[in-house]
Amino acid sequence: MSLKLRALKAKAVEYKGGKCFECGYSKCLAALVFHHTDPKQKDFGISGKCRTWEKIRPELDKCQLLCHNCHNEYHDAENQRKLVEREKLVRAVIPARQVVREYRPRSEKERIIRARYPEDAVLLEQVREIGVCATAELLGVDRKSLRRKLEAIAPGLRFRPMNARKQSEKAQWPSDEELRQWLWERPALTIAKELGVTSNAVKHRCVNRGIPTPPRGYWAKQRTKRITSSIGRASGS
Repeated sequence: MSLKLRALKAKAVEYKGGKCFECGYSKCLAALVFHHTDPKQKDFGISGKCRTWEKIRPELDKCQLLCHNCHNEYHDAENQRKLVEREKLVRAVIPARQVVREYRPRSEKERIIRARYPEDAVLLEQVREIGVCATAELLGVDRKSLRRKLEAIAPGLRFRPMNARKQSEKAQWPSDEELRQWLWERPALTIAKELGVTSNAVKHRCVNRGIPTPPRGYWAKQRTKRITSSIGRASGS
């Protein structure tokens, strides 16, 4: 705090009585704050900004001088009251059973059931073909859930995850010109799913072969343009 601001605050503290309105504390100038009794009438905060005394004095008339302890106690009680009112409102709008069901964490069995898996024979063949990691990425599930699913289907069997190099070598890659054209027509993740590889394998191949790729955020911008144009056509019609 500059000397000018400190002198201005000392004048404001003296104007409000020079001590805390609740407990009478007056030892340290920095420990005293100005609390607006009605937040709706607050035009600006007094501390921290240099204003003329003619502008500050009308704002001081809306405030009480409090120490930090009394100020924090007041706001803590106010926050607790708001939380209780919000909880009552939520309980009144949503039944108690529905609230409990909404925040109940799903068990591992429910997560496996909610995932969209193919038939057991197709899933086993796919895992043998491209490995656990690539299958989990294609299905949009995590590897732990997929391994638990495989243990439930075929207990005792163990599948070694195919590393990225073997997976990339086994894939039927297009020519560099075709791959460059694909990358500007659809996202790399979509191309990776079509080739049966990970998106990192597509990125590594582009880097190694010097194939230019769209910049970061390119497809998000394209999606936004499509949405904007569709909204414009709908509003125009």
